[in-house]
Amino acid sequence: AAGVKGIDCLGFLPGSIKEHVSGIDKIDACYVAETAGSIILAFRGTDGMPTKGQPFAQNLHAALDWLNNLKAEPIVAPGFPGKVHKGFHHSVTDLEQAGFVEDIRARLSHGKKQLVVTGYSKGAALAPLASWLLRSRGITVDEVHFYEPPRCGDADFAKANKIDLSMRVHPGAAGGGESATRDTGSEYSCFGVHLKDV
Repeated sequence: AAGVKGIDCLGFLPGSIKEHVSGIDKIDACYVAETAGSIILAFRGTDGMPTKGQPFAQNLHAALDWLNNLKAEPIVAPGFPGKVHKGFHHSVTDLEQAGFVEDIRARLSHGKKQLVVTGYSKGAALAPLASWLLRSRGITVDEVHFYEPPRCGDADFAKANKIDLSMRVHPGAAGGGESATRDTGSEYSCFGVHLKDV
């Protein structure tokens, strides 16, 4: 992200942004960056839609990303509670192999900083999965924020995260709908399952 216009206005430390990519045609991506007091792990959303008139390679990339999104079969994945979305689980574990967990571990070895995990759309589905993965690797996640999340797990996964993570859902943040922050202390609706009565 070096040379990205306007990036300095976000308060990132110079040279701290690193991209991690994986998957077929690098359809999965996350970014690790630092501010003076935080480490931010941000997951990219789905990379567009195949569109008439776009170059073939760009349409192929978008189609592969959407095919991964459609691998929605709930699976039991080692180390994760409940059942999780097969495609999103593979995306997170492939990105772990690409190095985001070790990148965060190395940054945390230089002193305590708050770890914030975030994502939009597909990235919002990867954020809770990555948070669980990080915690299972002994890394404390301080906050998780996700925007327009698709379902990434079942009620058991959601319930386990409700107990263990402080998460915020931002419905409609980019789509013109409601954009207020909801504290999920009494219910968790990321997965379409309301847990206040569970």
